[in-house]
This record gives sequence, C-alpha cells and structure tokens, in this order.
Amino acid sequence: MTLYLSFNIETKQENVVTCQWSNTDIPVLAVSTDKQKITFFQDEAINISEHDMLKDGIISALGWHPSDMILAYGFQDGN
Repeated sequence: MTLYLSFNIETKQENVVTCQWSNTDIPVLAVSTDKQKITFFQDEAINISEHDMLKDGIISALGWHPSDMILAYGFQDGN
C-alpha cells in the first residue's frame, strides 16, 4: 500500500533529512531533521509531539519494523 501525505507538515524551521511511513494499521510518519530530532506525524499531518526524540547526531536513516511500532535509526556518522 502506498500512502501519500497531502497535508503540509510543520517542522519548525528545520530541514527534513529523511522520513519513513510505518507499516501498521494506523500509519505514522517518522521525520528526521537537521536539528538532530525525530518527529512523528499521523496521516493528516497531526504532530504526535509527545513522542518526539532529540538525539546526539543527525539521523540519516529510518526504518520501521514490518508489523510493530518499532523504529530503527542510523546516524550520519555511522554510529
């Protein structure tokens, strides 16, 4: 199934590095930014701010578990 977001997401003046949709019944978009942050959105661009994560580096790769709400991520420097 392909799902396209037809709403603008608010990243608060941050640039998007990468993003990935979950494979679950309720789709969630994970977005990593150049401010070392991962932000989550529901399918109508609703921010799920209570799950935002601030990391120690720029996240350049995101991947969801095939059926669970588990997100893997990789840093730009390889860590």
